[in-house]
Amino acid sequence: MTIGQAAALPRSIASLGPIAQICWITDDLHKTLDFWTGTLGVGPFFVLEHQRPTNVKAWGKPVEIDYSAALGYWGDMSIEFIQQHSKTKTFFSDWLARGQTGPHHVLINVPDMAEAEETMRSKGGTLVYEKSSETSTVKYFDMGEDGPYIEIGWAPPGTGSKLEQLRAAARNWDGRDPIRPFK
Repeated sequence: MTIGQAAALPRSIASLGPIAQICWITDDLHKTLDFWTGTLGVGPFFVLEHQRPTNVKAWGKPVEIDYSAALGYWGDMSIEFIQQHSKTKTFFSDWLARGQTGPHHVLINVPDMAEAEETMRSKGGTLVYEKSSETSTVKYFDMGEDGPYIEIGWAPPGTGSKLEQLRAAARNWDGRDPIRPFK
């Protein structure tokens, strides 16, 4: 190999794409939102209260979960907060029970879920949570150490218009109505 030539590198998690979202788990969603909108000036946040998705698995087993989530943007970075309400054992509840702080997971949007999942497993990732619907599939992997988990997400082309609306709301936000329902 000569200078300037690079050997073919093995597929890495970073090569799957840029981080599109950072998520924190909280035990008080509205207190967290008050801090982020009031102190940091990030917003607005769009809240989904008491979500009970179907087709959810934690550690490979079907689970029923109840959680609320808030989505917003800081520039082009999607920011998410999740508060789990149910007592179901999940990697959300485990995070808080272990006293962990900081980002819980980061999202990488991928064009090929099977290839991304193979990359995650080849790097030692353990699938801990998955959710699918007609419009998207997400899978979360524990990469070891102290986190964060890595979420890989896939959605059919043309389904990102709602996220674009959230991003535009953040660009044009004047500080009013910092917490809004997600419609």
